[in-house]
Amino acid sequence: MRVYPVPDGVVIRWGEYQNEIHLERSVHTPFNFVHLADVTGRTYYKDEEPVLETFPNLVWYRLVDGEGRVLEEEQSVNLDDPLLKEVVRRAEVFLKEAGGRPIAILSLRVGGRKCPRCYDENLKKPTDPRCPVCFGTGWEGGYFEPVLVYGRKQGPRQRGRNQTEPIIQIQNSFVFLLPSIFPVSPRDVLVDMQEGGLYRATRVVEHTLYSAVLYQEVYSVRLHPQAPEYQMDFSSLQKDLRERAIRPNKLYDVQWWL
Repeated sequence: MRVYPVPDGVVIRWGEYQNEIHLERSVHTPFNFVHLADVTGRTYYKDEEPVLETFPNLVWYRLVDGEGRVLEEEQSVNLDDPLLKEVVRRAEVFLKEAGGRPIAILSLRVGGRKCPRCYDENLKKPTDPRCPVCFGTGWEGGYFEPVLVYGRKQGPRQRGRNQTEPIIQIQNSFVFLLPSIFPVSPRDVLVDMQEGGLYRATRVVEHTLYSAVLYQEVYSVRLHPQAPEYQMDFSSLQKDLRERAIRPNKLYDVQWWL
């Protein structure tokens, strides 16, 4: 388990668990844990509830299963450092103002209820890669509700091993630079709300400063137009963009394919 600060709270990250899990928090001592959230199927949680009248290093988080057994535990470290939070906030602002575009993050479900339509208990896997219920993931719903951030998108390029070699173009691969407020994991899906297209995260590099994550460098590949994720409804995200009155130069339908 890892805990790090973001401008509006604290991010807690852990490994993958398929069964029921809950996140608990304790203030002042590591013995007074209270329930914080049901995080079944998730790999992170953002704690936005303020901890008042406490000193740094006196907040604990732990992950427990449905029977109360402790799976992971971590103590917070200097999460109230205003200077560190300001650095993270400025990194987020920079990614938005320096050519940033609206990007939706779809976090993959890694646990919870098996898909009632296509999951085979005998084979222990989903049987329909284009299932409209789980989108081929095997878990009901497939993904959690999308969250909207602003980040930069870089083209498909990779330099050869020798820096004097020409740049090699890798088809359909892109790099997204995203703020740390919503962590991305491999297999999550990114939606380019400006140009359209869906992208599968393949690798995530976190750029850190002390205990904070400044931003994420997300390597991804564009999903084939027949991918089941294109069946998902993104109209609420487009409505959110309009309601915020923060529009990209041109807002395409996300099912548009170049």
